[in-house]
Amino acid sequence: MRTLRDLKPEDLRLRFTPAVVEVFKDVYGEKWVEALMALMTPARRFFLRVNTLKASVEDVLKSLDSRGLRFRQHRLIEEAIYMEVERAGHLPIPEKTVMVDRWAAETVLQGANLYVPGIIRYPKDLEAGDTVGVVDPYGLLVGVGVSMVSAEQLKRLKKGLAVKITHSWFKLPSTADLPERAQGLVYPQSLPSIVTVRVLDPQPGETIVDMCAAPGGKLTHIAMLTKGRGTVYGFDKSSRKVGRMRELLRLMGIRNVRVGRMDSRYIDLEMPGLEADRVLIDPPCSALGVRPKLGSELGEDELDNFPRYQRQFLKPASKILKKGGVLVFSVCTITRREIEGILEYAVENLPFEPAEHPVFIGSEGLGRMGRYVQRFHPHIHDTPGFGIVLLRKI
Repeated sequence: MRTLRDLKPEDLRLRFTPAVVEVFKDVYGEKWVEALMALMTPARRFFLRVNTLKASVEDVLKSLDSRGLRFRQHRLIEEAIYMEVERAGHLPIPEKTVMVDRWAAETVLQGANLYVPGIIRYPKDLEAGDTVGVVDPYGLLVGVGVSMVSAEQLKRLKKGLAVKITHSWFKLPSTADLPERAQGLVYPQSLPSIVTVRVLDPQPGETIVDMCAAPGGKLTHIAMLTKGRGTVYGFDKSSRKVGRMRELLRLMGIRNVRVGRMDSRYIDLEMPGLEADRVLIDPPCSALGVRPKLGSELGEDELDNFPRYQRQFLKPASKILKKGGVLVFSVCTITRREIEGILEYAVENLPFEPAEHPVFIGSEGLGRMGRYVQRFHPHIHDTPGFGIVLLRKI
């Protein structure tokens, strides 16, 4: 059994494929180990975005503070608030361990309880009430807790709570339990994601399209910044996700957003008369900036396929944009081909020019047009890895 303190650079080559390691070397050079190590842990600050359509930042901060949640307002982005994530110095080493898949391990690492579907292996003598360690497939101890089930029960169960976590390396607040979230006053959103919408700079009275809108964080932020005036469209291919976005809009008291099921790569054909002032593209990506990430199985072919797919959104976006309209492209990854590569493709093949970001708190991008890219690096900004590109239609 190993702990976070035991991790060494050679462990990274076991957890991440050669293709992923090469991506980090390409972007970070000699600092690739530092960047990947940072990626394996949560950021030190946990962010919420205040819905200023329903409450002031001051009132939300007071409400959270009344229950011992010490959030602070970001110095540059007024609707962004954050609290420091609790970090443990060590974990007790239990005699029994339960092995879980990587995705379950990443949630337990942050203090979440373990549920049955995430379990890969468990002791034959496991009993309810036992103190157990939760380890990932490589034997990394991510949390310790009390088993709620026995080995005999696990043979039959397909869902339900398996281990109630009592000790974890990190402890993030459970946003699902926040009254402020239930009232639509706040939304959990990373700092780079909040910055993305500030770069888009929505204005009251405009027509704005979020082409890949689910789960709705950026969509509701856009609507908030328009102050409910103007028309905002949000699309996704999944009916289930569209339904969830409608629920979120109702919860947050937003009425100027129209959501629908659509593959927005064909938006210019589906809505030929649409003319947008601003468009946001936040497409599926390699997610190599999402934290914590305890490994990745992505190969070279998959890493190549993401930018191919992402480029398919650019041409229809250019067709629905008005002349002089603004396009923001963002991804929660760090690869050159999904950030600077997209910028270069758009400028070279479509009626776009790069534009200066109105809000810039990250780092410049790579290469000759790096000034038009805003990057967030896990080991430098202590945020998820993220890329934002700003384009203007010419």
